[in-house]
Amino acid sequence: MALGCGISRKYNKKTNSVFLYYWCYKDGKKSEKYLGKVDDEGANLKGAREMLSHYRNQDKELHRLIGTLELQIAAGNTRKSTIPTILRPNTKRKPNYLPDFED
Repeated sequence: MALGCGISRKYNKKTNSVFLYYWCYKDGKKSEKYLGKVDDEGANLKGAREMLSHYRNQDKELHRLIGTLELQIAAGNTRKSTIPTILRPNTKRKPNYLPDFED
C-alpha cells in the first residue's frame, strides 16, 4: 500500500519551462494534478493547500481507527478486528524478491 503526497517538478523541453504537479496515491494508484509554472506563487500555494487537505484526511482516518481500537480494548472485545485488511501486516507471505528456500 502506497501512502503519501507531494509536489513534483517536471521540465518541458519544448517550452523550456518547469511545471509543478501535486501527486498523491488514491486506491493504490498514483495520481497527479497540474498546479502551474514553478515560478508562480499561486501554484506553490495551491500545492501546499492540496497537501494540507490530504494529510488532514489521513489524520481523521487514523484517529477514527485509534478510537475503534481503544473501544475494543476497553470492552475486552478483540475477537474480530475492525481494522481494514489493507492496514493489517501480511506476515504469512514472503516478498516476491526473496528465494523460495531458506538457509
